[in-house]
Amino acid sequence: MAAPVASATAADGWQPGSILRIFFGNGTADNVNGGLIWGNGYSWTAATCPQGGCDGGNAGLIGNGGNGWAGGNGGSALLLGNGGSGGDGINGGAGGNGGRGGLLWGSGGDGGAGADAVGGGAGGAGGSGGNAGQLSLWGNGGRGGDGGDGDAGGAGGRGGDQGFLTLFGHAGAGGDGGAGAGQGSGG
Repeated sequence: MAAPVASATAADGWQPGSILRIFFGNGTADNVNGGLIWGNGYSWTAATCPQGGCDGGNAGLIGNGGNGWAGGNGGSALLLGNGGSGGDGINGGAGGNGGRGGLLWGSGGDGGAGADAVGGGAGGAGGSGGNAGQLSLWGNGGRGGDGGDGDAGGAGGRGGDQGFLTLFGHAGAGGDGGAGAGQGSGG
């Protein structure tokens, strides 16, 4: 008697959810960007980004950018939403830059802190804060990340700018320079 042969089922073929995900849904580790119309970008963690340097996912028209990890940049918002924060640096490296706020509404993400020097040398520079949306009436620039400590302190990241038309908001503060034999400069 012959063994049964597996046959294709509906589960193996096309699924309508895959089309919907293009337009609506949050980012994942496999597809970091949010849906085109609505969705937040993916934010990385130590468990999902063991190699370091992962950039946060970008949002759709409505949604927030995801956070970077281990020196990765924050994701940006497109129309309405906040930018993601940059990841803190690792192994003496620089922090990631914050993501940009949405064009019509939203604040920029904060820059990641620079890592302290490993075995001497300079500390990592802080990441720049993300800019608020250029046409937003409300939104703040992200704060620049602090520089890492070392023989020479890392420079603090530049604060993000407020939008061109912003009525309710302000530019982000620059990050502090890191401590060291030669103090790092602020952003």
